[in-house]
Amino acid sequence: VDKICKFNNYEISNDDIVISLEEIKKYSKSNLFNFQSHTVSHPKLSICCEQKLMEEFEGAKKYLFKASNNIQNIICYPYGSARHISSSFNIAENYYDYGLSLEIGTVKAKNPKMMIPRIALYEKDTPASIFAKFLFAQFK
Repeated sequence: VDKICKFNNYEISNDDIVISLEEIKKYSKSNLFNFQSHTVSHPKLSICCEQKLMEEFEGAKKYLFKASNNIQNIICYPYGSARHISSSFNIAENYYDYGLSLEIGTVKAKNPKMMIPRIALYEKDTPASIFAKFLFAQFK
């Protein structure tokens, strides 16, 4: 993303940051929040070399631990589909205990611990769309 922005003469501003370091520190003091890793730069993991994967996982883990004082034992893969994750979970397993994909479904004993399904919820979701997502996940 940084290279694309630089190529297009776009300067990244604080408005582009989803959550600030100060907010992570603030919310981490509450028992209601626990920040876990999502990589450093949100790349498509399937096209990253092994060295880049190690940098993404290790860097995110260190950054969030320093910011939140929460042990980082879960990776929520960017883009999250099996196609985007590819075999990167083999590297992630060296850094995390569990990996959450965006493969829709419910957690079952047969799920590999580095490819746990989850249901993505977004600001635009309505109560009806959330209900539909949960209902659909039951049949996956």
